Amino acid sequence: MEENKLYKTLIICVLVLGSLLLCNFIPRVTLRGFELKGIDLLADIRNDLNSEETNHHLQIPHSNVFDLTYLPYFRGFTPYLTASQGISPLFAQSGFSVNSESAKKQLIFREKGKQGVILKLLSPDFEVGSLFRDYSPDGNSFRKFFKVLNDIKRGDEKGRIAFFGDSFIEGDIFCADLRNSLQDIFGGNGVGFVPITSEVAQYRITIGHTFSGFHSYSVVNKVNTYEPFGPGGYCFTTLQDNDVTYSANPKFKHLDLFHDIRLYYTSPENTIFKYRFNNSDLKEVKIVSSDRLQQKEFKGVNASTVSFSFPASDTLKLYGASFEDSTGIYVDNFGLRGNSGLGLSHISEGMHLQFNQYRNYQLIILQYGLNVIAPDTKDLGWYVNPMISVIERLKRCYPEAAILLMSVSDRSTRIDGQYRTMESVPLMVEAQREIARKTQIAFYNLFEAMGGENSMVSFVESDPPLANKDYTHLNYLGGRRVAGVFLKSLIHEFQKYNDQNKKANDAVSALVVSTDQLRPAS
Repeated sequence: MEENKLYKTLIICVLVLGSLLLCNFIPRVTLRGFELKGIDLLADIRNDLNSEETNHHLQIPHSNVFDLTYLPYFRGFTPYLTASQGISPLFAQSGFSVNSESAKKQLIFREKGKQGVILKLLSPDFEVGSLFRDYSPDGNSFRKFFKVLNDIKRGDEKGRIAFFGDSFIEGDIFCADLRNSLQDIFGGNGVGFVPITSEVAQYRITIGHTFSGFHSYSVVNKVNTYEPFGPGGYCFTTLQDNDVTYSANPKFKHLDLFHDIRLYYTSPENTIFKYRFNNSDLKEVKIVSSDRLQQKEFKGVNASTVSFSFPASDTLKLYGASFEDSTGIYVDNFGLRGNSGLGLSHISEGMHLQFNQYRNYQLIILQYGLNVIAPDTKDLGWYVNPMISVIERLKRCYPEAAILLMSVSDRSTRIDGQYRTMESVPLMVEAQREIARKTQIAFYNLFEAMGGENSMVSFVESDPPLANKDYTHLNYLGGRRVAGVFLKSLIHEFQKYNDQNKKANDAVSALVVSTDQLRPAS
């Protein structure tokens, strides 16, 4: 009779379980920016035991939240709430009124109660003005941008914002709602700049985007190969039988039709490319050789789809297309996964200058940091000076634009079995604040705008969730909420600018009247 060896299976299981338990005592290891995840078999049990101690910051029952979009109160515009659904009068909402000047500065959310939907202040102590800090010498770096906003309101100008960032804004998260809300207020129809190809095209809801037959280069994965990268940090060459098709999204009122289209490329040779609007016949466009960036503009298109195809070439460099209208404001999303911000140093100043001749940006927003920090990051000195150089270069290339550095968002990691804010996040926020101070640009505290420490945990655990389970990236609902906070803050600064101008003009008018009274009668 063979010996019963089942007990050996039990021994193996005990040894494996014991080894895993011992792994709890192995410290987290970070290698070249990548964290080797720890093992904690008791994490879920520990989380349940400690759940009552977790600080969620938003002191409202998640089950009662109806719409977590922040509703800014716009003094001087008519009281509006802005969200992707459009504009509706704020005071038309029952059960809510703004009764004091201080209340007008607060952030508001909608909550479903027993009596239906009501509006409430997020916090009586939180004012949006505290999120912005302008380190320019005169404290008025937005002056030219705000002047353009006033001109746009009168129909005299067209405005553009370039939003440079990492995976936090890819797929048009955050930018979609910022763009939509700005276009609600200031006008405009179109999604702005879109690259030829994209890693997240299938997830982007603001425009349909399919492509094939292109080779992609970016400052993140091809920095050792010389390519004339565009301002977004990428460029594209063509293979045989290539095609790129863009489709308007009828679910967005400002994005339901293509009005004006602009295509950007460089070509050292004369060549031809083809295009088609909707289901029309293919048409041809001649490209004249040039060593500079070129723009081909199609006006009054009024189409829902457009397709481009190009000859196979290693020398033709493509960058993307812009979709816009003749008036209004536009937000170009230059999100690039994996970019720390330092990748912008691989884009030539000449390319920036040439692109800005066509785009004429009035505001540059920089959102980076997620690809710089790790749970055990202690020293960020290596990042500060190179990023200062990047910003100084942007100031030279976009001399008429205001530049805003947005801090890193909250990011969580597992600490003692619980997800908590990485200790390196506040360090990154202060490093970025120092970068803004030294370059004398504006700074926006995105970390505090989300709710500060452990706010990412609140976003992930919200019902419905506002962030992904990686405890790093927002989803579209979370992007809408944070974009609402940012927009409220921006409009707050805009209103301050207009108030100051009005006071200055009133003072000048009063002085003129006083001087006239001193003149002797003729």
